[in-house]
Amino acid sequence: ARKMRKYYLICLQQILQDDGKEGAEKKIMNAASKLATMAKLLETPISSEEAKSQKDNSPKRTQG
Repeated sequence: ARKMRKYYLICLQQILQDDGKEGAEKKIMNAASKLATMAKLLETPISSEEAKSQKDNSPKRTQG
């Protein structure tokens, strides 16, 4: 999730930067493509093995 968030923020930054090199239509199409890719990745279910691996690697919370 952190990698996806970082990628999302980088994409947004690239979209919002206006170097005057790209036309508005090209920027919109590029942004739409990136957002579609992110949406597809978020909709893709992970296998039970991947979920277990992620759960095992997550930081443990301590009470105190």
